[in-house]
Amino acid sequence: MSATSVLHQVCTYFGGAYDADAHAYLDPQVPGLGSVRRARGKRTDHNELHGGMATETHGTAMLVHIASGEESRAAIAGAHSGLKLVRFEVILHVFLHSSAEYAEDGQDAFFALRDSLFDRFHADRTLGSGGFENPGPPPGFQAGEGAGPPLRWEMDPVETSQNVTRGYLSIGFAADQYIAA
Repeated sequence: MSATSVLHQVCTYFGGAYDADAHAYLDPQVPGLGSVRRARGKRTDHNELHGGMATETHGTAMLVHIASGEESRAAIAGAHSGLKLVRFEVILHVFLHSSAEYAEDGQDAFFALRDSLFDRFHADRTLGSGGFENPGPPPGFQAGEGAGPPLRWEMDPVETSQNVTRGYLSIGFAADQYIAA
């Protein structure tokens, strides 16, 4: 299992098919989400914020980032067979850009997006990868399940400047794969 395959699968699950010209996932699968990227863009394309399932008033973008990872192995019946756990710590960075008349409306839309993202998580704990039962290629994984850390989220208070309300939400989880080793 590679970090690249996990990153691509998470992006695809939330952002739809990859657009090679835009270097982004521009067919979001979540109401209120404008676009998904696997790296920070060099330029901010405001069309991406308001594309997909976002609205004209509330633009959003997600950056999927693998922050860290670890591997561990448990020997079973001797030195040559066992089970290896490969864990990727994933963070979804979600950004709000709202031109709503009131900051509260932007914040309410952001909470609605948070709820929609969690609904998407709950729809498939493997994020479309087929789970660790899927040997691949690429092999599957489970997200925010089992003995790993739960889904966790933090949202900053929205800030308003020049009639634009901005917000930030992070959602962290472990993408775990178990491999016969």
